[in-house]
Amino acid sequence: MRVTVILVLLVVTASASTQPRVVGDVSQADIRAITATIGAVTHDRIVFIRATPSVDRVGVQTESGPSAGCHYLLRRVGGAWRVAGKSCWTHTIRWPQDAEKRWPHVSRPSELSESDFKTIKLAVARKTHDEIRTIKVTRSTPLSVEVHTASPHIVTEGDYTLEKIGSEWRVTSGGEIIH
Repeated sequence: MRVTVILVLLVVTASASTQPRVVGDVSQADIRAITATIGAVTHDRIVFIRATPSVDRVGVQTESGPSAGCHYLLRRVGGAWRVAGKSCWTHTIRWPQDAEKRWPHVSRPSELSESDFKTIKLAVARKTHDEIRTIKVTRSTPLSVEVHTASPHIVTEGDYTLEKIGSEWRVTSGGEIIH
């Protein structure tokens, strides 16, 4: 008897955990149709289905693991649910020792003032979220530098050339390289 009760509880728990959480007013028939539509485009687990103010649109979030998933916008067209939009993400685990081994934290070259150093950092920050790894002065007239950037988890790197024009630093070339 105990074994039967435990097995029933396990089956109920497993089936409940595979059901998506529904936020808002979505009918059971729509949930089945939405689940089938998402199942046709991905094997990811559906985390939730969220109703929108329009009865012909829903948002769906899936996950393919603890740190990745997608958001889908579904529209009902002619009675059938269709994917109208999709965006995915991956959260990477930060491995600072990898980046630190390749590039120690940047220090200000002696040819640059503290003000120039801060302004260069701001100019590069408008182009990338990666950290500055090296700054090398390449010319003194006009004052120019080469800047190398990298993400802490070595997914992107970039090389930028900046030139001081008047009192401002401008990025004159460069960009990110995705690995």
